[in-house]
Amino acid sequence: MGEKLKVKLLREGKEITTYYTLKRKDEPIKLEYDKEPRYIIFGGLSFTPMTSNYLIKHNQRSAMFNIYYEQNKEAVTIQAEKFNHAINEGYNPFLYLVKSVNGTKVIDFKHFVKLLDENKEKYTVIEFWDVNSKFVFDTKKARESFEEIKNIYGLTSDRKIN
Repeated sequence: MGEKLKVKLLREGKEITTYYTLKRKDEPIKLEYDKEPRYIIFGGLSFTPMTSNYLIKHNQRSAMFNIYYEQNKEAVTIQAEKFNHAINEGYNPFLYLVKSVNGTKVIDFKHFVKLLDENKEKYTVIEFWDVNSKFVFDTKKARESFEEIKNIYGLTSDRKIN
């Protein structure tokens, strides 16, 4: 990466020499090594960054996700799992790509967590790119629900973000 490659070309019968700087082409959705999975639980739903590790685990290694990621130029958070509780009744987990929180477009996982943590609105509205629906939570009740959820499911924290 960054090295110059000497290239000889034939143009109109004449040989010319030029240089091309090598650039690294990464997979748009990264594999993560030596890291515990990152997540946040809000309203009994767990959200995680979209990584190749997660997609492979759930047999979802799809060109659709790569194309989406490349077009939007952002790390995308997906709604991953559900801890059943009255707060999330009627919401079903799937690989939903999060678009926004209360109308603010999500940039990456840390931004998503910040939007949830700093929300002062009565309701938290999470919109998705790939489905025409919204998840709407009473913000205070969604935050308070973790106390019950952690006792029911034996959880210790609502997040692992680093």
